[in-house]
Amino acid sequence: MTLQENKSVVRRFYEEVHGGNLDVLGELVDADCYVHAWRSDNRVTLSEARQGLLSQRTSFPDWKIEVHKLVAEGDIVASDLTIT
Repeated sequence: MTLQENKSVVRRFYEEVHGGNLDVLGELVDADCYVHAWRSDNRVTLSEARQGLLSQRTSFPDWKIEVHKLVAEGDIVASDLTIT
């Protein structure tokens, strides 16, 4: 995938999660995804990611995700965002 395509996938991830649609996680998140913000940079499985997001949505049902910037290099996309 191109850098722009990688950024588009990440942007769609945030849009879907913001909208509460976690059913698309299997489509957007690779089994080998490495999440640097959760659990001190440990790898998380798709099931763990889904469970964490469900827990957050339950705790904060009216949360908003605002993506300020996405930066891509190789197969890594970094996100600058605010969740309120």
